[in-house]
Amino acid sequence: MLKSRGIISPYVFPDEYSDVLDPNRLYKCWYRYRKQNSIASSLHEMRHTMISVAKADVPEELLKRTVGHSRSMDTFGVYGHNVQGEMERVANILDGIFDGVLK
Repeated sequence: MLKSRGIISPYVFPDEYSDVLDPNRLYKCWYRYRKQNSIASSLHEMRHTMISVAKADVPEELLKRTVGHSRSMDTFGVYGHNVQGEMERVANILDGIFDGVLK
């Protein structure tokens, strides 16, 4: 989407000039958007959700860099929450591992 608008940036959420987006501007835009669309989640809650969903597939160090956390930050402990279907996924992975071991 960004490339189609000519925005090439190292940032996940850049402004229209490819620079870092001002947090206050982002908050105001999100507040207006969520009010117009009856969305109850705050940006902070959305951040928790993104990390919770991504933690199973994105390496921790890469996810930390994406969200701006230091190496010592307990990203998964603080932001990672159980996601529906996560335990079933673990069970399926373990079943596959033990099927291979027991053959």
